[in-house]
Amino acid sequence: MFTLPRSVRAAVVTVAALSAVALAGPAQAVSTAPYVAYGDTGTAVKCVQIAVNVADEVHVGITVDGIWGARTEERVRAFQRDNSQDIPLDVDGVVGPNTGDVMLDYIAAYALNWLNTCYYALPTS
Repeated sequence: MFTLPRSVRAAVVTVAALSAVALAGPAQAVSTAPYVAYGDTGTAVKCVQIAVNVADEVHVGITVDGIWGARTEERVRAFQRDNSQDIPLDVDGVVGPNTGDVMLDYIAAYALNWLNTCYYALPTS
């Protein structure tokens, strides 16, 4: 599995923070994104759906519609089962910081145009 170094992820945040300071004044502290789970909708769910699609080598991808339903739940659990080598992931169907870190690595490797959006939408450590 491809792992994006934390220093590269930090560079993305640094560039975004510098841009925000230049445009909006002093930066405010940003807390981590909330967990993402069944029944959620929106950008964070789209990021989850993109991550499971790019990581999935066996199944046909799921629709990236921003609605977490049964198929998204099934693919998240499979993602957690299949990607627990480097970071132990709970196979619980909930995207918390550990699962979010691994998903962000996949997005950085295979869906780079979503990296900045998903960095702020997914929970990470």
